[in-house]
Amino acid sequence: MNNRTLRIFILTGTLAILAIIGIQLYLLHEAFNDQQNKFSHSVQIALLEVIQKMYKQDAENLKNYSPVKQVSNNYFIVDVNDHIDANLLEFYLITELNDLGITEDFEYAIYNCETDQMLYGSYVHMSDSKHARHPTTSLPTYPNLVYYFGVHFPGQINYVLRSLRIWIFLASVTMIILFIFAYAIVTILQQKRLSELQRDFVNNMTHEFKTPITATRLALDSLLTAPEIQAHSKLQTFLLIIQQQNSRLNQQVERILQLAVSDKKQLPLHKESIDLISVLKQTTASFPKDQDRIHLHSDRNTPLKITADTLHLSCMLFNLIDNALKYSTNQVEITAGLEGRLLRLKVKDSGIGMEIRELKKIFNKFYRIPTGAVHNVKGFGLGLYYVHQVCRWHGWRVKVESTPGKGTEFCVEIPASQPAWNSTATITWFLLRRHCKILTNDGGS
Repeated sequence: MNNRTLRIFILTGTLAILAIIGIQLYLLHEAFNDQQNKFSHSVQIALLEVIQKMYKQDAENLKNYSPVKQVSNNYFIVDVNDHIDANLLEFYLITELNDLGITEDFEYAIYNCETDQMLYGSYVHMSDSKHARHPTTSLPTYPNLVYYFGVHFPGQINYVLRSLRIWIFLASVTMIILFIFAYAIVTILQQKRLSELQRDFVNNMTHEFKTPITATRLALDSLLTAPEIQAHSKLQTFLLIIQQQNSRLNQQVERILQLAVSDKKQLPLHKESIDLISVLKQTTASFPKDQDRIHLHSDRNTPLKITADTLHLSCMLFNLIDNALKYSTNQVEITAGLEGRLLRLKVKDSGIGMEIRELKKIFNKFYRIPTGAVHNVKGFGLGLYYVHQVCRWHGWRVKVESTPGKGTEFCVEIPASQPAWNSTATITWFLLRRHCKILTNDGGS
């Protein structure tokens, strides 16, 4: 993902998340106001019912002078202009509020209209009064003066918030999604920066290695052709070892460069029809010291034709065989043959094997199975990654099966480019079929 695409992705995602949050906050605010208005309306209706039942007033008379006044969201005043029986008042308040589904605790107080002094007040726990069906006679009555009473709901906010549980849950989920999105963006940016640093370091390192490797190879070529060196067989042997190791180091550097380029784009492939068995024989010949350990099996003596890039195929096979030889001291079995429409190439060793949890990681770049501070097998962790990349470029599939202590088998599934029978057999079959057809036609005549 390039920088421009990443910036567009981040900007679009951020705007979308902010739009969703803005819409949810707006809807939450509207729902909160609606619930508050609903609560206030329900309380006013309940208070009007209380007055109507206490004083037997007609509903039309109550509408004319509006005795209920809302001072705040949770405080209401009712002007009755009449005496108040606290027993009936508390009973009707509890009854009417319960009937309208308001179960919040409340406190009420009775005031003298002339002095504005509170004469009586009480706090009512609705949870204790749900079953109250008859007024008590223990509370005071005030028949001589004109009074009003006030009702306060201290838990009104909690009541409204409880009615908005679903909205609050959705808003919380949105905030969690926003946090995850922000964390993912930060992680992506960090990984991208680290990947670029790693790629730049690898490119610079490998290019810096190319100069001394080339200079060393030229010097070795000159030394090996010198008459003085050719006269000393032991010295010539040492120089050949140095030349071999220099070539091996050059191959590793070239491989790293190719993989660094392949991270950005697929390498161009020069595909051609080739014989897999022939390439296998040439590749196994690159291990002269291990010829007695490598066994190549094929179910046919005829060529197995595939369409592939010869160079990358050879390097892939070299990596698979080299990997099997490194991790096994026993025989390495190489099998190639047709199974249906697929050509399966298998490289099997009877070495140390791998745990199941490691099988998903071995094709990652620079990954090597942890062995603590001991590194008996040398390498960069690029061989199997290169194998996976070559298979991906060609549209092949690579699978691995392994058992700790018993060995590992790599299987590359390749679509066969043509039937793997020999041309002589094909011609013979065609001639026999034509001859039989001629005989059949003659007999019919």
